[in-house]
Amino acid sequence: MLGLGVSPDAERQVRIASYIGKVDVSAMAYANEKVVTRIMASEGLSRQEAEVVFADILQFLCLSGARAGAQLTPPRLVDAAWHHFILFTRDYADFCETYFGRFIHHQPFEQD
Repeated sequence: MLGLGVSPDAERQVRIASYIGKVDVSAMAYANEKVVTRIMASEGLSRQEAEVVFADILQFLCLSGARAGAQLTPPRLVDAAWHHFILFTRDYADFCETYFGRFIHHQPFEQD
């Protein structure tokens, strides 16, 4: 808890909400069975787990889409699943253009 009685997680949620407020959150309703199936097979997940991870990709992309130029790093499993989405290049490019008006590039994290 911080001094005002607000947990760090609650403050994080407020920051996330302010980012998402700048983006069309209808992207969270996007579905792509091919990507979910690839995540299941490649990551050894159940359908339900793969669907949750796919939703996490969408949430991460909403945050990235809200902040052009932001250097955000997703958790390992979300990053791996994002790679699977990117492999479906037309679907991924169409998704980015439809919801964010631009392509969201994957930039590998490099430590200084």
